[in-house]
Amino acid sequence: MTIVVIEDHADSLEMICEVLELRGLVAHGFSSGAAAWAAIAQSAPDVVMTDLRMGTMSGIELAKLVRNEPSLDGVALVALSGDVPELQRHQSDGLFDMLLAKPVDLVELPQRLEALRGRRAARVVDR
Repeated sequence: MTIVVIEDHADSLEMICEVLELRGLVAHGFSSGAAAWAAIAQSAPDVVMTDLRMGTMSGIELAKLVRNEPSLDGVALVALSGDVPELQRHQSDGLFDMLLAKPVDLVELPQRLEALRGRRAARVVDR
């Protein structure tokens, strides 16, 4: 399973990718939505996990690009945010398949992402 992780906080990005790789998943980390989009458009991952608040391209903008590209129809989208009310606003819009509140539980994260295979139902996972 291949996962693209977009997080503008370098330490968090490194930690998430390391945990996923230790569990046998392939993780590609990016610190910006634009760089991630270029990679996603070249080779579709199974999951895109993105921070919602980033610099020039937000996680929401990136998610809309993924959703609007027919060749990426099977890609699951996961939103990350420390702002639970922000996550809740996206719970019913259908843009994301899973909503995770920061700080993310790194022990459970690989299993949660594995559960996304073939599933599209947005929900908030509390801290």
